[in-house]
Amino acid sequence: MKTTVGVKRLSAVIGAMALLLGANAVASVSGPASAAPVAAEHVAPQEAEAAETAGAAQTSTLPADTGITVPGGKNEVAADVLGLGYEQVVRLNESKVEVVEPVSRGSKVLKSFEVGAKQAWPTYGFGLPLFYGGTNMTTKVVGHSATRVAVAGRHIYVSNLLTKTSFDPWGKAVIEADGSTLTRYTATGMFVDQRRLPADFAIISLDGVVWNGEEYLAFGLNKYGVRIVKPAVDGKPDGMPDVQELLTHWKGPDRPGGVVERDQIIEVKFGTDTDGRLLVAMGAVTQEMPALAVHYALSGAELWTKNFRPHQLGWEWPEVVAFGALGAEGRPHVAMGWPTQGRVSFMDAETGQEKGWLDGGVVSVIRFFTDAAGEHRVGIRRGVGMEFTSHVARLDAGGVPAFTENGGAGDLEWMVPGYRPVSLQVENRSRAELSFKTYSGSTRTRGCWYGSELKGAAPAVPKQPVRIAPGANAGPYTSAWRTVGEQCYSSDVGVVYLQLDLPGEPGHRRIVQLQGDKDGVRIKEQVGGDRLSVRVEPRNASVDGLYGARLVVTDTYAAPTVAGTPKLEGARLTPAPAEGRQPTDKVDDPSRPVHRFTVSDVSWTVPGAASGLSEAVLPLPFAEGSVDGQTWHRLGTVASPLAPTRDGDRVTMGQGVFDWQTPPGAANDYRYLRVNAGGAISNVVDLVGLPVPPAADLVQGVSMVADGGARANGLDQAPMRVSLVGSDLRELDATAHAELYQRIYYRDGLTKALITGLGDPADPSQLVMFSLKPGQYANESASASATTSIGAYFSTRSMQPGRQVRAMFKHNAVGPDAFEGSAPLTPITNFLVPSRESSGAAGISIDTCAEGPCAIADPSVAPVLHSLTSTSVSVQFRAIAVHGGASLPLSAPNTPGEVLTVAEDSFEISGSRASLRNPSVLGYNATISGQVISHGERVALENLYV
Repeated sequence: MKTTVGVKRLSAVIGAMALLLGANAVASVSGPASAAPVAAEHVAPQEAEAAETAGAAQTSTLPADTGITVPGGKNEVAADVLGLGYEQVVRLNESKVEVVEPVSRGSKVLKSFEVGAKQAWPTYGFGLPLFYGGTNMTTKVVGHSATRVAVAGRHIYVSNLLTKTSFDPWGKAVIEADGSTLTRYTATGMFVDQRRLPADFAIISLDGVVWNGEEYLAFGLNKYGVRIVKPAVDGKPDGMPDVQELLTHWKGPDRPGGVVERDQIIEVKFGTDTDGRLLVAMGAVTQEMPALAVHYALSGAELWTKNFRPHQLGWEWPEVVAFGALGAEGRPHVAMGWPTQGRVSFMDAETGQEKGWLDGGVVSVIRFFTDAAGEHRVGIRRGVGMEFTSHVARLDAGGVPAFTENGGAGDLEWMVPGYRPVSLQVENRSRAELSFKTYSGSTRTRGCWYGSELKGAAPAVPKQPVRIAPGANAGPYTSAWRTVGEQCYSSDVGVVYLQLDLPGEPGHRRIVQLQGDKDGVRIKEQVGGDRLSVRVEPRNASVDGLYGARLVVTDTYAAPTVAGTPKLEGARLTPAPAEGRQPTDKVDDPSRPVHRFTVSDVSWTVPGAASGLSEAVLPLPFAEGSVDGQTWHRLGTVASPLAPTRDGDRVTMGQGVFDWQTPPGAANDYRYLRVNAGGAISNVVDLVGLPVPPAADLVQGVSMVADGGARANGLDQAPMRVSLVGSDLRELDATAHAELYQRIYYRDGLTKALITGLGDPADPSQLVMFSLKPGQYANESASASATTSIGAYFSTRSMQPGRQVRAMFKHNAVGPDAFEGSAPLTPITNFLVPSRESSGAAGISIDTCAEGPCAIADPSVAPVLHSLTSTSVSVQFRAIAVHGGASLPLSAPNTPGEVLTVAEDSFEISGSRASLRNPSVLGYNATISGQVISHGERVALENLYV
C-alpha cells in the first residue's frame, strides 16, 4: 500500500502498508516561515507537486500488507514516499535525508538531499548541551537525535534545532538556543514550506500520517505538550499552522517548582480506532507523572493515560511507540518500548487495557502487520550496540502477547509482513498453445509458499489450468514466499511448482520446481517431456512494486522438418473400356478407371527424437492432382498405419496407400498426381502412361470376411480377408494370382463411394484408411496365414455403426458392374482406462479391450503412432512418468519441502503391462502422471500410485 491510501490500520482492516510511519508537525508557538535551508532546491510548490505525481506507479490489488517493511531503527520511517507500490526507508545520514530501498530489496539509495541535519544536540562552552532538554536529553535518553524526520504522503518533514551567537559584556561569544524549524520537502528534496518556533521551544519528536486523504503532523515539544498540524493540501506555503494543541499543561521547566527533565514529549505516534478516528499517542520523560497519553488527535479529547512512574523508581520514558491490530478481531493496540526495563508493553488503543508485555532487551523497532493468512502479528527488533535480535509475536489463546518466531539482527525485514510477495508471469515463447497450473503449500513440509490462498491478492494465482496462446503471456499473478508461521522462517527456502501441458498432449507434461528466498526466484529442477523448457527471468519490480519472475517457456528443440523427397508409385486397377463403348454414370463403369498409389520415403528430421523428446506431431503428406501438370489441387492427406522407423533424429514413416477415381460429376478429371510432404514434392505420376490391366475372365466373384472391429481412431485396424473366386467356385491362390489380387479395390457399402484412404480436413471423422500390410495395430488372428486370400486392414475415425466395406474386382471392360464381396467395419468406441489395480511399481494394465488386457505399444522397439487427425499424426519416442498433481507440492512427514526434488522415470513395457524402471526416485507414497499408447490411442495416467 501507499502512504497516500490511508493510515496504518488499527481496525479490522489494520496492518497494511504502515502509513503512520512518519511525518512531523509543529506547535501553535509558530512564527513566520523562514527561508529554506541552504542546498535544498527551492522551486514553486506547484511544480514540486507535479514533479512527484508524474509517472507514479499504479499497483494491482494486493494483500493488505504487501510491500511493507521495517525501518532500520529509531528516527527512521518506512513509507512509500516515492509511490513505488512498496515502502522505502527514510533516514538521516549525517546532514542529509536519504530515501533507500529496504534491506529486502538491496538497500540502494534512491534519493538523497541536504537538510542540515544533526544528530548531536547543540552545545555551548565546555561542550555542555543547550537547554533543549539539557541534562535529560543527553544523559538519560541517550542517542536521541536532535534532527527528527517524518513522512506524510509524498512529503518528507524534517525538524532542526537552531542556535545563535551573541556576545557577553566582555566580548566573549555565547551560543544560545534559537528555536526550531519544521520543513516540508517533496520526496526528491524540493523545498515546499517551513515553520519556525520561538527560541526556547525545541521539537524533540515527530510523526506524520495521511488520514482521510489529507496529511497531518504531530510534533512533541520540550515543554507545553504536542501540536497537531495540517499542511496545505495544495502544497502552497502557509507556515503549517496548528489545528490542535494537546497536553499544554505539561509545562516542564516552566511549571512552578518544575523539573527540567519532566514533561518533555519524547515520542508521538498516530493511529486510528476501530471507527477510523485519528488518535495520537504521546510519550513523555517522566518521574511521578504518566509516561503515555492517548488522545483523539483532532478533538483533543483524552482516552487514557498510563504508566505512572513512582519517584523512587527513577526516570522512565517510552522510546518506541507503535499502533497496530492484534487478536482475532483485529482490535487496535498500542505497543511501547521501555528502555530502562527492556520491555515491550501492549495496551488496547481505545481503552488502555493492559494486555501484557514481552521482556528481553531494549527495543529499537516495533511494526504491526497482517500476515498472508490474515493473522495480526507484530515484529520487534531489540538489542544494544552490535547485538540485536528479531522477533515476531501475536496474542495467544488467552489474549496475552507471546513470541512465535525468533531470528537474528537482519531477519526482521524478511519476517515482516510474514511473507515476500512474488509476482509470477508465464510467457509462452513456444510454437504451441500451452496450459499451466501451479501447486504450493503454506506449511514447512509443503514448501512455505502461498498460491491461490494468498488473501487479498488480485489477480490471484489461478486454481484451474490457464491456457496461453503462442507469443502470449499469463499474469502476473501474485504469490508469496512465507517467512513467518507454520515453522516457516526467513532463513528457509520457499518452493512452488509449475505444471506445463500442451492441451491434449499429456506426453509433453513438464514439472518445474521453483525456489524463492532472499535472492529471488530460481529453478531447482524441471522434469518431464523435453518438448518444452523453462527459464526464469526477473520482472521489473517497478511495474507493481513486487519482486517477480518471468517464467519464459520455450521450445527445447526446433520443429520437425521434412528430410529427403517422397516417392510416389501408381498402378491402374481396372481395364480400359471396350472400343466404341458409351460411358455411363455407374461408379464401376470402365470409363472411370480406378488407380492405386503407394507413398514411400516420407521422412522427417525430428530434433530431440534420439535424446530427450517424448513425442512429436508430424504433418501428413497431401496427395495433389492436376489436369495440366501446372495447377495443382489438394485431394486429401495420406497417412500410413505402418510402424515408423527411426535412425537418430530421422524418422521415416511407413508406406502409405491411397486409391483415386474421378467421381461422376467431378469438376476436374486429374491426369497427374503427386505427393507434397512438408514442401518436399514427390515425382509426378502421369495416369495416361500407366499400364492397363487386361480382362480377367478367370475371376467369377469376390468374398470378404471380417475378423473383429477397430477402435475409431484411424490407426487401429480391423483385419479382413479377401479372396477372389474362380470359375470352379474355388478361391484363387493369392501367390499364384498375385497380379489379380493386387487389382482389388474398396467401396463404401452404403454410398458406393471409392474408399480412397485419403483424409479430408473438412470432414475429419469420416476417414476410412486401408493398407495391404499389417500396421502397428493390425489385430491379426491365425487366419492371416491363409494362402487363398489376402489381408486388407481397415481403420476408421467414424463412430457410425453398421458400416459395410465392399471389396471390388473389375473383371472386364464391357459392362458397368464389378464383382464384389462385403464385410462389416465395426467401430469400437469404449474408453481405454488403466485398471484399478495399476501402479507404477507393480505395473499398469488396461483391461477394457475385447481381447482382454490391451497391448501397450513399446516406443523402445519402434516409434509409436497415435492420435491421428485428418492432417497430422503423433509419434511417441519414449514413455515417461512424472509426479502427479495429487503429489504436488511434494511433502513428507517431518521433512522441509525445500529438500524434496521432483523426478521422472521411464516405463519398461512388456506386452500388456508397463512398469516403472526405477520407482524409488518418485517415492512410493507418491502419485504419477504420464501416458502409454494402446491401439493407437493415448491412455492418460493421471495420479496413479507409484
